[in-house]
Amino acid sequence: MTLKRIAAIGDIHAEDELLEKAIDFCRSQVDQIVTVGDIVDGTGDVNRCCVLLRENKIPAVKGNHERWLLNNEMRLFADVHYLEDIEKENLQWLRRLPSTLVLQAMSGKALLCHGLGENDMKTLLPDENGYALSSNEELNKLLRDCEYRYVIKGHSHRRMVRRLEGVTFINAGTLLQKHGPGFCIIDFRKQQVQFFDFINFEITPRDAIRLP
Repeated sequence: MTLKRIAAIGDIHAEDELLEKAIDFCRSQVDQIVTVGDIVDGTGDVNRCCVLLRENKIPAVKGNHERWLLNNEMRLFADVHYLEDIEKENLQWLRRLPSTLVLQAMSGKALLCHGLGENDMKTLLPDENGYALSSNEELNKLLRDCEYRYVIKGHSHRRMVRRLEGVTFINAGTLLQKHGPGFCIIDFRKQQVQFFDFINFEITPRDAIRLP
């Protein structure tokens, strides 16, 4: 399906209540809801998050927190989940998540990923310039290949709309409550992105940003 309007939900981190509110708000407004990984590790109900994504047929990619969980790595920091915390069907679903997905928007191809491409730990920040860009191998490969017009990503929890050499990078932010939760709707027909904040669990729109 050629997509005209999508909702992108950033790093979820088990915030099941905010995830449900975002899905309910977006489902009637867009062609597709997508999410960029880091579903696990947080204080909410991770199994309910998986069920919400599965039952609503929301495409998702695997983030570094899913990779760490499945490999039983990096389990010593706060609010982590363990394999035994995840119900069998949800664990099977998490194992099947790809690292990237390709979406066909009406104005060009979009890559859905967590970090940058296949690397779930590499990122692009809104204020990076100079050497930080020139030394970023994953970024430069995406720019050099000229395969995608859009890259929809997460990982940094920092919202962003940034164009580099013909590729527009969109970071949906996060649902993690302590990091300023929200999500975005990308309108490929109007060529704009609108971010939404959660303020006291209520959804509040920001001004729309023109896609560069």
